[in-house]
Amino acid sequence: MTLSLQWNECALEYDDFERFAALFRRTVAAFLPCRSVGFVPMDLVPAAGKKLPADSPVELSWLRGARLVRKQRKPVRSAAGPHLFLPVWKEDELLAVAVLLGENSSVYKETSDSWLLDRSRIISREFQMVKQWSVDPATGLLNSYHFREEIKSLFDGTGKVRTEKNTNDSCPSAPSVPCNLVLIEMYPRPHDADKAHVYIYRAASYLKSLIGGYSPLHYLGFGVFGLIWYDIGPEQALKAADTLLHRLMHERFSRVHIGIAPGPKNEKEDGKSAGSVSGDGEMLLAEAWQALKTARRRGPYALCSYASLQDPAKHPLRNPSSHVMSVLKRQWSGKDHFALVLLRRDQKTEETGFSKRISSLIGPDHPVFFENNREAFVFLDAAAEQEALDWITRFKSRLKTPSGSALFREDVTFSAGIALYPCFDFKKSAMPAGARKALKHTEFFGPDTMTVFDGVSLNISGDIYYNEGDLARAVKEYRKGLVLDPENINLMNSLAVAYAQMNRYQKAIPLLERALEIDEADFMALLNLGFAYLATGQQGAAVESFERALAIDDNHFDLLLQLGKQYCLLERFEEARELLVRCKGRLLGMKEEAGRQGETKTGLDGYGARPRDVDQGVVSRYLGMAYKGLGDSHQAMVCLQEAAKFNPWDVTALCILGELYALEKQGNDIAESLCRQAIALDDSRSSCWRALAHVQFLNRDFEAARESLKQALRLDRNNIEALLLAGRVYEKLGQDSRGVKMYERVLRLDAANRKALQAVKRLRGKKRK
Repeated sequence: MTLSLQWNECALEYDDFERFAALFRRTVAAFLPCRSVGFVPMDLVPAAGKKLPADSPVELSWLRGARLVRKQRKPVRSAAGPHLFLPVWKEDELLAVAVLLGENSSVYKETSDSWLLDRSRIISREFQMVKQWSVDPATGLLNSYHFREEIKSLFDGTGKVRTEKNTNDSCPSAPSVPCNLVLIEMYPRPHDADKAHVYIYRAASYLKSLIGGYSPLHYLGFGVFGLIWYDIGPEQALKAADTLLHRLMHERFSRVHIGIAPGPKNEKEDGKSAGSVSGDGEMLLAEAWQALKTARRRGPYALCSYASLQDPAKHPLRNPSSHVMSVLKRQWSGKDHFALVLLRRDQKTEETGFSKRISSLIGPDHPVFFENNREAFVFLDAAAEQEALDWITRFKSRLKTPSGSALFREDVTFSAGIALYPCFDFKKSAMPAGARKALKHTEFFGPDTMTVFDGVSLNISGDIYYNEGDLARAVKEYRKGLVLDPENINLMNSLAVAYAQMNRYQKAIPLLERALEIDEADFMALLNLGFAYLATGQQGAAVESFERALAIDDNHFDLLLQLGKQYCLLERFEEARELLVRCKGRLLGMKEEAGRQGETKTGLDGYGARPRDVDQGVVSRYLGMAYKGLGDSHQAMVCLQEAAKFNPWDVTALCILGELYALEKQGNDIAESLCRQAIALDDSRSSCWRALAHVQFLNRDFEAARESLKQALRLDRNNIEALLLAGRVYEKLGQDSRGVKMYERVLRLDAANRKALQAVKRLRGKKRK
């Protein structure tokens, strides 16, 4: 393909006044004195006599000024204060109004109308240049220059986090809301520039369709994309990133790594320094890059949040302090049988004297070792499980006695995690970690509970590492869990999913098969097994697994989509149509539910959230394929046009749509243009060249069709559809012997192919005559 760079001049659009607000404000300030600048796109300004919608972001005072600018087509000074309403132009079209707040009421009265109008023309041209400089020509996305400015907008000039709300910032709402800086690495593996460009462009197109509508997506170069997720905390960002990772895995991108840096917070929150950034955006970007580097070391599909790297002492599965560990080692030295209890006060407190009060309550019979102002390890020598549980029950009873009430308030409760030694092949040094994992396990049951360390505890700890993107540690936890609980299906599922994310399907598949031997109706095992079979090229087994899952849950979006897709590929078009119609209905249900719940923050929320454009596009694509296979060309075209609308970079939809335009005689030029557009997006697909050849064949351009088929078969010499079409092309060119060779190649691949058998019989009969 020819390297496609988008060097066309970028025209201003209404959305630009949100995307480039920070840069546009700075540009205005360089030409006119002002304290602040806001923008009113004219598509938000109702005509005279019509009311402003209740949910409009436009201030009423600004509305009057914008309407005057529209009417007079020149700058307007406010009579009520030091405001100037400056028109922003797209050639002769009034696109927006910049609202400037001056230092005093006389600052704009001293300038003439003609001079201000000239300034507005110059500023409008500068806006267009700012936009041009902010767009990456290879992908059409915003570039690193704009990303840097967006990060800087999180801080003021002194490097402190902004605390005031400013509705004119380029972010959806001010940086006083939680945010996360996200870097996504999808480095291309091809060995030449053309294929690398195709890979990056495909990645950019998919990401833009998936998440680009929720926050501006940037291409930073070298296969790295960047964006900022607003209005979600670090834990939500990790869940969204994990969903994104799985979506990219299923789209067969070879390696994906995601690094997350929790954004700055107001230092006044909780009276503490809440943000990890103490300087400016450069450090925030460095933190995200460090997280990305860590994710890269974790496997082909991995993520990492800087929050998990920043302070290991605050990790939910942290090890005891070195001091506590050393005294515990002395305590259990020479002991063959003991219980280790980790007590934690459920209520957070700033009170002092915790260690003295706990020691007084427990007494001298059992050694106590304190971790912090809420936690303490208690060593119970020679205690078995029931003895440890009984001891904790007695401890809680003492809290209610007069002596206990004198030490702690009446509402104080304690939770406990218990590790027992010996425990299979676990070493003594693993017992403190075991007690903490049991304590994390007991959180599921609420405060004032206790739990003994077991396989479920390790499932929970594995999930913590998995959600952080640390797959290697997650795998270790799940495997240890299966040692304690070999029949635990949840552990098998969890371990299999982690192996799949590491591309170790040969280990994942037996685990899922074993889980189904224990419970043949486990939905998640069937679904995950189907995906694993697909990843290893076992389509038949994948379909069987999906069909079994469908019998258990016939309303799961991913299942409906994947099985419908496989039915299309297997030419089981009626079954595909039925599933995909239901899938589309599920999407509409998701959309209605999202309308009730409000807008999602990342586009990657769980099912029941706002449907993603890319999902709607994929459903429409395969539904179009099903209708085409059933001979309903009109309905197929409707669906494929919808697919191209939701995802203009959908190569498959463009190709099939082009063929249908030619078949239905809706415009030969349009048909060929659609196929060539698909090839420009990805010229490495044999199916795209075959589709172009089919359109050329229908246009009776047989020589061009032959050349396109040569390229299709060069990319995939076993493409049966291309071989059959090549046979027909050679027949039209009067080269029957070469046509026979094409059909014979088909029969070597599929001895029962009816079309090839009929063609060979016809051509050999023709030769005998």
